[in-house]
Amino acid sequence: TSDSITNICLDSGFESQRTFNRVFKERYKISPSDYRSTYVKEMLS
Repeated sequence: TSDSITNICLDSGFESQRTFNRVFKERYKISPSDYRSTYVKEMLS
């Protein structure tokens, strides 16, 4: 998605981006912004 990480976290029901980032990183072992960067690179190659 091209939505901002802030919009994604709010749409997912999180009250703050800080909480979303913490939960995301605990689950996927990577920050949301790093995940997005990696995903974009994979899509372009």
